[in-house]
Amino acid sequence: MVSQNQPKFSSLVFYLPENIKQTFIDECAVVGLEAKRVQCFSSNPSFREYLSILCERGQKFAPQVLKVLSMLQKKTSIRIEVGADRKIIDLHGISTDDAIKLIQAANTIRVIDT
Repeated sequence: MVSQNQPKFSSLVFYLPENIKQTFIDECAVVGLEAKRVQCFSSNPSFREYLSILCERGQKFAPQVLKVLSMLQKKTSIRIEVGADRKIIDLHGISTDDAIKLIQAANTIRVIDT
């Protein structure tokens, strides 16, 4: 039996270089998002760490995430990739409206030093 109650909050996974993780967490706090470091077991016997934002899915969180990524991009030289439906899309050159739609559909966001 499938529950009719849908969760109000969801988690969005971010993979970031170690040197910008704390900056990202700080920028999330500025715009009102709660970012946390998460540790999990990977397929080999070690821990993997990523950041997760607990957010209310909908139209409000995507502009906040985009704002954080834009602030991060101004401070460091990075490339941002959004993963949704097993596709990876580079946000470089994407309009703000399209970027917001991609972030709303995203499962993961990966930030890469360039």
